[in-house]
Amino acid sequence: KIPMPYGVNLGSWLSLEDYFFTGDNGAIQVATPANKTAAICLPPLHTGQLTDWNSETDLLSKLRDQVGLRHALQIIQAHRNTFITVDDLQQLQSWGIRHVRIPLSWCLTDATYETMLLRDNNDDDDDAYLLKHFTCPDPHHKHVIWPAISKPWLAQFLQTCVDYGLSASLDLHTYPGGTSPGTFSGVWPKAPKFWKNDTVGHELLRDFLLWIENDLSPKARKGILGISPMNEPAHLAGMFYNTSQDYLPPLSMEDAAQYLSKIGQFNQAHHSSLENIIPDGPHLRVLSWLDTAMDMFRRSKLPSMGLQLHVNVHESLFRAELLESDDDLDMGGRHPAATKIVAAWWSQVTTQEERSSWAVLDMHHYHAWEPKCQGTVVAEGSSSNYTCNDVTARRDALQRCASWATHVFRKLINEYCGDTGAQLMSGEFSTSTHYRVRHACQSEDALRDSYEYQSEAAREASVNLFYWSYRMPYGGLAKNAWSFQQLMYELGNTNVNEVRPDVSNVPCERTNEEEDDDEIVTDDWLA
Repeated sequence: KIPMPYGVNLGSWLSLEDYFFTGDNGAIQVATPANKTAAICLPPLHTGQLTDWNSETDLLSKLRDQVGLRHALQIIQAHRNTFITVDDLQQLQSWGIRHVRIPLSWCLTDATYETMLLRDNNDDDDDAYLLKHFTCPDPHHKHVIWPAISKPWLAQFLQTCVDYGLSASLDLHTYPGGTSPGTFSGVWPKAPKFWKNDTVGHELLRDFLLWIENDLSPKARKGILGISPMNEPAHLAGMFYNTSQDYLPPLSMEDAAQYLSKIGQFNQAHHSSLENIIPDGPHLRVLSWLDTAMDMFRRSKLPSMGLQLHVNVHESLFRAELLESDDDLDMGGRHPAATKIVAAWWSQVTTQEERSSWAVLDMHHYHAWEPKCQGTVVAEGSSSNYTCNDVTARRDALQRCASWATHVFRKLINEYCGDTGAQLMSGEFSTSTHYRVRHACQSEDALRDSYEYQSEAAREASVNLFYWSYRMPYGGLAKNAWSFQQLMYELGNTNVNEVRPDVSNVPCERTNEEEDDDEIVTDDWLA
């Protein structure tokens, strides 16, 4: 029997990422480097004849220039209405999946797209109306606007999830300005600017929590497992420290000293002060921001309503010189020295009761970017750990790297928190063995090994895994290791025999035909 993950991400649905939309021949890597533009479509209305794009705001800007704001918004909403349907919820339910993680844009509106359709688009003030009700200006980047997600529309989806036995982790995947470099920031290829003035993020999070607490129906709220206040905060900041691309300013000396005093106190479980474990540095800005986010959630009614807070921290936040050499201790290429800092911090900002109820620590775990875990179709020196057809080396590497869940993540949390009941999750993982798509292993047995070793290790460590991502029909070769739907087909866990499951009847290729100029395609779960 094929083991099922705790949940599956509905990636690039409500927060777009370019590598999902490269077409059959365009896959380069996950994610696309700064000097490349990978995405060429956004079906069903943009099937390759319009602009290519790097990120969500880049797409909206280019579409607006080509076809006007109204049709640009219609193209994006048509994608949202069709990328995830009732059929998908039924499929997830049939596999035994009970949870989904939904990466969301921060840009939300009380308006519905049906009201936009009813409005006369010949009005002279149509653009002004659309800008006010269906977009959000970015306070950090001039002339950048975000396409809004309708809150009533999202609430209806949550109710539909309940009908299929599903609950969602609502992940605030993007914030104005961009919290990290890369397509998932929403502003790529523009540089991230969020951390230059991060107070706006707490204001947006507060409004989001109040919407869930006060405005959602009980049934819609039942469709929520938890909230993630930010995805991979300041990802890669450690790599760019003290360079021209540095985007994470440190706290003031006074604020840093004050925060270090708070989190560096004596740790009963570890029988020592943590002031030598948690160092000073720009990362304190991120940890402090997350600490405040947790306090906002703690003071809300949401914990008493049974909702969780999924707090995500990424090791690349820390600059390398802060970390002790951990090569001998590293079971899976996931930097236990960085995880030790996170574990020590987590022990100080949460209580045992909170860790066993609503406070869930989330650390993403990918083999694709870690040389100690990577596998490639041909030997590439230090950039790969094994070749795909070397079964013994492959399984040795997978067993070692998957043991991160037990020997690094769970072990350090138990050590510093002093209890074994802390809830842990890895909100993103995949079966990919290399981020360069054409270098990664593609065979069924290699994908099965990658999936099953990680699933078993997480089960033993009681770490809840969410696969990235559910579907990628326009992702070309990338979807073999990144699409859960495709993986289930490859591993024989589907009744579909005539066609591969993660495909679409709508193309994502450039042709000489003109774009379809239809109105918004309606979704079936709003019926």
